[in-house]
Amino acid sequence: MVSNNFNQNAFGHILKLKVNGNTVICQLDNINVIQKLRHYQLMDKKELKALTSILPRTPDPLYIPPKLKKQKRIWSFPISIWFKDFRFENEEFLRKCFEKDWSCSKIMKVIKNPDELNEAKNLLWKDYKMIKETYRWYSSYNPTGDVWSISSNVITEFSSATELVDNKTFKLSDLDLKFIATCAASIEYKGNYRNPERALCRYQFMEFLVRVSDDKYLKQKQASSMLESVQMILQQCRPIMEQYNAQKWRDERYFNEQCDDCLKYFKPMLNQVYNRFSSKKVKPGQKKFMCLDELHDICGIAGLFDERFVDRDADLAFNLSMMMQIDELESDRIFQMSFIEFMEAVARISEKVSLPAAPDMSWEQRQQQPLHIKLERLLILIAQTCASEEYKQQFGNPQKSIFDIQPEDD
Repeated sequence: MVSNNFNQNAFGHILKLKVNGNTVICQLDNINVIQKLRHYQLMDKKELKALTSILPRTPDPLYIPPKLKKQKRIWSFPISIWFKDFRFENEEFLRKCFEKDWSCSKIMKVIKNPDELNEAKNLLWKDYKMIKETYRWYSSYNPTGDVWSISSNVITEFSSATELVDNKTFKLSDLDLKFIATCAASIEYKGNYRNPERALCRYQFMEFLVRVSDDKYLKQKQASSMLESVQMILQQCRPIMEQYNAQKWRDERYFNEQCDDCLKYFKPMLNQVYNRFSSKKVKPGQKKFMCLDELHDICGIAGLFDERFVDRDADLAFNLSMMMQIDELESDRIFQMSFIEFMEAVARISEKVSLPAAPDMSWEQRQQQPLHIKLERLLILIAQTCASEEYKQQFGNPQKSIFDIQPEDD
């Protein structure tokens, strides 16, 4: 308590006090001051007690900012594990593929009218994506070694599914003749191991459809021109061919935040497995790649093959995961799997195998699981069976799913 006549320094709270005739300088952090009137008594002189009091100074309140709500990450493809290396098939790229297939084919020898030829070319280009997707699917069924191609047995499956063979206007023997004629037409590629003599490559599949349309529709007088016959065969096959779309599965099932998180989490283990199983056909100095046999090895070691998952399913997963190449006759890239393609192949296999996330799940329940759950279960199994001891310990014995982690409270 200080009276008004004490000297106060506004800068530092310095007080000069006289105590027993001596001047004492006090520097205080804070001072509580009371102002009084002249007649107001501060002390009881008899009891020597203060007659008034000042409440202690309360500390200045500290400003505590409100807890900000944690911003949820907004997922998008550019921040995904696929963005750097995945190549989408835009129209420009598909056009280059189509022109390459067209130039390699002998369609111009089947459609001899120049005007019809140009119109037929435009018609085939319009449906080229459907044609090449169908080829990719059926070429996975029985490849010639590592080379994706459609054998005579597989083309019979295709013709049966599309009902091209009706045993009236077009018989199985007619189909065989058109298959042989297509295979034999491209003599300039004879000896090229990427173009098997007794199987159809991508460019030949389009040519095969044109040859069949000639026999089935034009020669049977169901069409008045080759252009019309090409239109008719595309219309006949469309309900089946439109079902095959590798990108649709990616967009609807694979390219999402949960699968991205799963692959990022298991990426160190996947890298180790990929490097371990990417040596069988790699030449000295060549960049590592995985061949079809090595993907089969992984499936075998993991114990995936059974009545529901067979060799053909592994072949299909491999081929559908491969990024399309413009020239399949001069590039081995079509059967050399990169790491990003390997990740997709594993996801496609997990979709087919549908390992259970819980005991006693029925097959129908297993199939209905989200892809990221199926993928996580398969990656754990691969870690347990195919990875090194280090990664087996880290990824092969999880206490819980990575998708069971609860987000922090807001």
